[in-house]
Order: sequence, then C-alpha cells, then structure tokens
Amino acid sequence: MTVNFSNYSLAQWFADQEQLRCGYCKNSSGSISYGMMTEQLTVEDYKDLIDRGWRRSGKYCYKPTMNKTCCPQYTIRCNALDFSLNKSHKKIIKKFNKFLNDGIYNKNDSLNQQDETEEIGMTELQGFNKPCSINVSQLIQENNIASETAVQIGASEKEPDKYFPTEDDRMSPAGQSKSDTKEDMGNTSEIIKLEKSFKLGSGADPNKPPCKKAKLLRLEKKREKMLQQDKNYEVTNSVSTQKSLTDFLNDISSTSQHKLKLKLIPTSICGSQWETVKDIEYELYKKYQTTIHNDPPGKLSINSFTRFLVSSPLKIELIMMTERHSSFSKSAKLYIKYQKLVHNDECNETDFCDFLVTTPLKPKPFPEGVEGPGYGSFHQQYWIDDKLIAVGVIDILPGAVSSVYFFYDPDYRSLTLGTYGSLRELQLVQDLCSKVPDLQYYYMGFYIHSCPKMRYKGRLKPSFLLCPETYIWQPIEKCLTKLDDNKYSRLTEDPNAPDCNLCSAEDTKRIKVMYNLKLYDVQTFTTLYKVDNDVFQTIASLIGKRAAYKIIFWIS
Repeated sequence: MTVNFSNYSLAQWFADQEQLRCGYCKNSSGSISYGMMTEQLTVEDYKDLIDRGWRRSGKYCYKPTMNKTCCPQYTIRCNALDFSLNKSHKKIIKKFNKFLNDGIYNKNDSLNQQDETEEIGMTELQGFNKPCSINVSQLIQENNIASETAVQIGASEKEPDKYFPTEDDRMSPAGQSKSDTKEDMGNTSEIIKLEKSFKLGSGADPNKPPCKKAKLLRLEKKREKMLQQDKNYEVTNSVSTQKSLTDFLNDISSTSQHKLKLKLIPTSICGSQWETVKDIEYELYKKYQTTIHNDPPGKLSINSFTRFLVSSPLKIELIMMTERHSSFSKSAKLYIKYQKLVHNDECNETDFCDFLVTTPLKPKPFPEGVEGPGYGSFHQQYWIDDKLIAVGVIDILPGAVSSVYFFYDPDYRSLTLGTYGSLRELQLVQDLCSKVPDLQYYYMGFYIHSCPKMRYKGRLKPSFLLCPETYIWQPIEKCLTKLDDNKYSRLTEDPNAPDCNLCSAEDTKRIKVMYNLKLYDVQTFTTLYKVDNDVFQTIASLIGKRAAYKIIFWIS
C-alpha cells in the first residue's frame, strides 16, 4: 500500500539558529531564530505552528528564539466577533469613505500613518533566498518504494555525513541538492505505521440553529428582562444601537465619485485569476518597498516577490493567482513602488513572487455545504476604479485569518491604508464566521513592544498575546506592564501553568523522518544511523506535540 505524501506536511529543518540583522532595532546580528523550509503544509498544521509562535515568509517558517533575540516577537491575535471600533478607527474609515464619496484626496494629511507599517525591508526578511532540497514530485513518483514502511539501510549504503544542513549548506546554490541522487533501497524490514488520516467531521447539524455565544445569550436575557419591566425599552434600545464595523465600512454613497472593489484571489494553486493581476501587483509591491521600506529596487525581483508573498505551503479549489494572471504585473509594480518609496528597497518581479506569491499551504474547501473561498493563501486586492492601490496577503486557516503582509501605493499613504486594511480583514473574519462559526480570530503576525510602529496592533481590541512558555493566550492589557519591565517575559501569571502541547520523550520518538525516499520514525532512524537525538528534541520542543505527529521532516 502506497503513502499519499501530498496529504502530509513536508519540511526541511535547519539545525543552526539563524542570526540576522534586525529590521526593527537595526542590530547587525541580533535577530535570532530557528527555521525550516516547508515545501507544503496543511492548513491545520500551520495553524498549530502559529499557535506555537511560528510565522511564515513565503515557504520559509521561522520561530524567534524569544529569550535571546534582540526584539522578542509575540504572536498577537484579535477576537473579531468581540471587536470594538475606537475613535481613531472610525476617523480612518470616515476619511477613506469621504475620499470615495467626494473624490478629494489630501496627500499632506498624515493621520496615524507612522503607526501602520512594520519597519522591515526585503533584505531583512526571514528566510530570504533560502534553498530547499525537498523534491515533492520525485517523492510522489517514488512513494510506492517507501510505502508505509521504513526500509532498513543495507551495509553497502554509505552513511550520511550530515543529516541537517548547516549555515553553509543552507546558502548553497539551489538545484545542487544531495537528494537528487537515488540510492538502492535495500530490503524491507522494520515497519513504521503512519498515523491514520484524520476524518473530516460532518459539520454542524443543518437542522438545528447555530450555537450562540455566551455574551449574546446574556444580552438576550437582559433584553427580555428589560422588556418585562419597560415596554418602551425595545424602541429606546433600537435607537441607541451602535453601528457595527460593517456599517462603518459600507457607509459609502451609491453616487460616490470613486468605486471601491475588493478581490480575493487565491495563491495556494496559481491559475488564470492570478495571471490577470500578477504584473500589476508586482509593480505596486516594488513601489511600496522602495518608498516605505527603502529597499534597493535591484533586489526586488519577481522571484523574491513570489517566494515571499505568493509562494505558500498551504494546500483551495478556486481560480488561482500565477505569474500569467492579468493583474500580476499591476500587483508587482505596486509592490516595487511601495518598497522603493516607503522602505528604500530595491526589488524586482522575482522578489515579489518569492516573498508574496509562493505559498506552501495546501488549499482545502470549507466543510461540506458551506460556500466560500475555503482555506489557503490569498491576495485581497483593493481597487479604486481601475487602479490597484493596496494588497493584503492573508492565510485563511481553521479558526482564523492570518495576516502575512500588507502593501499599498505610497501615493495614498495619507489614507492610513495599513490600518484600513486591518479593519477590512477583521470584517472578512466576521463574514467568514457567519458561514464557519469556529473561524473567529484575526492573527496580526508579531507584536514587538519596543517598536512604536507595532502599537496599532494592540489598539485592535480585544487583542491577546501568546505566552512564549505556556503558549496560552493572555489579554494584552495584562501583558503591557510586564513588557515595560522586561522585553522578554513569561506572560502567563500562574507560575505553575504547564505547556500542555509539550512533546514527551515518547512523542519525540514518533516524529517522522524521510531519508533517501524512505520513511522512518526518529527512534528507528537514530538507531540505524547512530544519530544524536538532540536535534529532534529541539524540533519537538519548538513545534509541539500536535505538529510533531503530523509533519514529515525531509533529510538530505
């Protein structure tokens, strides 16, 4: 019986911690993290990883070494269902809607624009130009060799000198992978049974009403009580009802001077829809990176754009964005403009594809009977009339929408598009939640307390930070004092609270390893090759028990 590896997450682990120039405090080697190249990831596995403090940059996933890195990066998320607009948010939306209605745009208005972008350039991105030796097509072609067994290596086979790439290995030219050479498979011996595929649930009972949140139930009880006491309550209460986020965003005249159109384009599998916008996005990306982040234009290639913002490991059955999509050029031009004018970065179409188009995420439809985009990686494009002005790169995951990157035309920077984009993405979560009730959270990437440009994330309330030791979510208000005192802090107040997703020694032994197109568990692999177990203990502690059971680690 063969193994369908297309259903599994595949990752290449880098044993060395990476030290890079920090894009926030500019320390030349202060940014310290572990990383792995993920050729493909299920949306469930990536959700487990981000709940463990990981984040992706294209297909490269990294986790900051929180107690060592110069600027600790705490995963932050907002409960979209309980989100409340503040005065600043309302002002930003009204200003944007006024521009649409009246057609008047004041470039000198700089309301909050300093708070809406992360100060990091293309050359400081995690995983920039990382090669990957995983050959998925070869693995799928040869899966009948590995089957569901681990093949014991014969005495004639040469033992590998290295099982994980070091700093020198990871920077070697692409295409020179050791895994390109097939070796004799030897004789079958010890059998390692893969875990059975998880069965998809049948979803909610369509004959029953959806479950209501406790807060909504309390409000309904209060309303019934008030109605019993005062029959006029219904009238007065309806008058004082607050406008929702959707109400504010949609407060646009039908006769507005400009028309706003939002397009959600999948990138997990690139297709014709992406081809029509690829070049447009790339030009916007270049403009944004060079203007906002001062990236050198020469470094913003179409490949790096694809690797960072198009490539995704997440595995969607929709028309996908590719380099042949009609709007790709517009997107790429917007990105290059953004990088040059905002970040002073040089970039080209290659950078755009690698950074913002390529994704390891495997697409997956919503539960049966639920209409919608499904899970995977997407570009949410913002068009005013026929001009692309902004792009939000997002991952739709079980339970959450995760923001990857947001770039915009610097000519419209006074519209505070970064914050406006966050509000639109929150609205997307609310819309999706009406179809998939468990999809309630908006992940905003990382929060760095010492970085003023991150503060806008904390103003999306209610927000929560992930404790780097227990991986339990904590209200951000309870964390600020701790972070004022120490840039790295355990955020969970209970000193005895455990990490409930921590791998045990037995869990570590069950991690799956692919070597020479043969599948092993760690216990068998380390015994056969007399490999030290420390590296696998590190992997287990960083990715947690749930992900450790499901990700196959490729060793070249």
